[in-house]
Amino acid sequence: MASPFVPRAVFDPDYDLLHDEYLTSWQTEQDLLELTLALQGRTGRVLDVPCGTGRLAHRLGLLGYDVLGVDESERFISLGRRQAEGLNGAAELRVGDLRALEGLGTFDVIINWFNSFGYFSTATNQRVLQGFSSALRPGGCLIINTLDLAEVAAVLQDGPLQEEVLVGSRRITTSASLDDRRLVTIRSAEGGGETSVVRSSVELLDQEQWLVWLSSSGFGEISFLPRSHPTNGTKEVELTIRAIKSSSRLNG
Repeated sequence: MASPFVPRAVFDPDYDLLHDEYLTSWQTEQDLLELTLALQGRTGRVLDVPCGTGRLAHRLGLLGYDVLGVDESERFISLGRRQAEGLNGAAELRVGDLRALEGLGTFDVIINWFNSFGYFSTATNQRVLQGFSSALRPGGCLIINTLDLAEVAAVLQDGPLQEEVLVGSRRITTSASLDDRRLVTIRSAEGGGETSVVRSSVELLDQEQWLVWLSSSGFGEISFLPRSHPTNGTKEVELTIRAIKSSSRLNG
């Protein structure tokens, strides 16, 4: 497999500190509401990949969906399992790679939420979409929440965007810039522990590119959904996509 452009080191305890500010219970409930509206009454087996700690997977499970959450981070999966102890109907969580969904069975819905697409090279990212298609039953629904390349380019047209967060004695600074079609983030942290610097990049697409990529992977009925409560506070920058696997496409 190709080396990821988002290393595992990104998803360390500093990631938790940085995201605690806006991955709140309230935000999760808004995400859940938007997801259920996007599902349009669909039921069946759901794959949430990557699922993180299962913040959405568990809530969907408690609503009656049969949910499997998959994430490469053993730490996230362990946290998510502990959080779900005693919850009847919570999602099943497994350690796994979104590039290798074979052996998990087939699903009625696949969810790829919170800018979790584009971790790899262009060729591998396209294969990830094809893997989603193969794992869906004909007529199944794919929902992707990501960032819109055109809108991100407009935000960053004057140069990198820098932010600083202070959590206790830990100071976390992030710098975001655009390199061709990749959003490059450099995160540094110091104080209250070891000093660290982590670089990552995610490939972004605009709506026209999404139409081409999804169509070539066997999807139709592609729609771009408005966000009522975007995670990052700007509706235009976030993009939620719903696509239906064409019934004529064979699995595999």
